[in-house]
Amino acid sequence: MESLYIVLLMAALICGFIAATIAEQKWLSWGGYFAFGFFFGPIGILAAVLAATRVPAQGAPQSRSDAATAPSAISEQLKELSELHASGVLTDDEFRAAKAKLLS
Repeated sequence: MESLYIVLLMAALICGFIAATIAEQKWLSWGGYFAFGFFFGPIGILAAVLAATRVPAQGAPQSRSDAATAPSAISEQLKELSELHASGVLTDDEFRAAKAKLLS
């Protein structure tokens, strides 16, 4: 009997995490959908799948990883541009235009 409770708890946790992960990708409440998936199982997962995607506020990063990596990604691209310019692949005008586009 005790093993049945453990199996049910594991199933509830799995359903909760699946529902929460789907909801998070749609910019919805992680905790709310976790609880819904935990208590209602597959119905919570279905609700997260069918929920409309919320549009993030203007100026907000498009994904949670963009906020942390955006400055380093830009610096990496600037390094690549400068290497291409130094090796002669890009002309001065092309380098300036690409740099201006990247920094805008």
